[in-house]
This record gives sequence, structure tokens and C-alpha cells, in this order.
Amino acid sequence: MRAAARSGALLLVLAGLACFALLVEPGPREVADWLGRACTNDRGRTDVECDALDATDLLVTFGGVLVVLGGALRLILRPADRGPRTLDLSRLRRGR
Repeated sequence: MRAAARSGALLLVLAGLACFALLVEPGPREVADWLGRACTNDRGRTDVECDALDATDLLVTFGGVLVVLGGALRLILRPADRGPRTLDLSRLRRGR
């Protein structure tokens, strides 16, 4: 089960990196064309065409969330014999 969850977390990281790759090739303008009228304005109306800034915002936000979520899951779900990573900050206590 842990191995499947770690594989899923790796897929999340790869999907996030794919979002960042879409910023380079084919570029935000082409992604905006793919989205078409899927973007909404501040009033929630969907009759506005997406532009390159909308596509960039979606790709960076969605890609960043996927990379952070997948990376955190990969750190938490380490193999059972090694356990989760922890930071030992006890050496930094003052007064000792």
C-alpha cells in the first residue's frame, strides 16, 4: 500500500512538472487557446476567452500545488524501515 501511495505521489510531482513544462512548450498562448472559454472573470461569467496571463496563472498555481503536495507525500511515505523524516532541533536549545 505504501509503495502504491509513493508511486501516486511521484505521479503528482511529475504532473506538476508537466504543468511547468507547458509554460515553455507550447507556451501560455497555446494553452489559453486550448482552454477557450473556460476562464471566468471576477463576476463568475464564463463568456470570456482565456488569455496568456490566465493560462500562466493556472499552470503556475496548479503545477506548484501538485509539486508541493506530491513532494510532501513522498517525504512522509518513506519506506517502513526508514520511517518519516524528522528534524532534530534539540541541539539548538539555549541554556544548555
